[in-house]
Amino acid sequence: MTDAHIQQTAIQAGLEETLHQLNQEMSTLLGKIYENGVDLSGGQWQKLAIARSLISPTPIKIMDEPTAALDPLSENQLYQTFAQLMEGKTSKKKKMKSKKGNEFKAYWVLKNQRVECEF
Repeated sequence: MTDAHIQQTAIQAGLEETLHQLNQEMSTLLGKIYENGVDLSGGQWQKLAIARSLISPTPIKIMDEPTAALDPLSENQLYQTFAQLMEGKTSKKKKMKSKKGNEFKAYWVLKNQRVECEF
């Protein structure tokens, strides 16, 4: 995996502006646990987690509230990118509530201790 591939995935996850704001870009230590570590906002941490998932070669992605800390515009852009990147792969996203209601092809619902798919 090349730095260019990692950077492209970060950009696809909506982190381009964040990368440019970091003093060492992708080499910046993140988190308060490091001396001089940079802390990110909740939405930036969430985008980073999504980028890490997208870069993984696994064919199945399961995400629990992947955009809970994002504003509606960022959420919409990320779901569009995610749909393109997951073409031909399996993905499941869990959301407590849908702002738009039409970004999913099917909903998986727990009913009577069984998982059912609703289209």
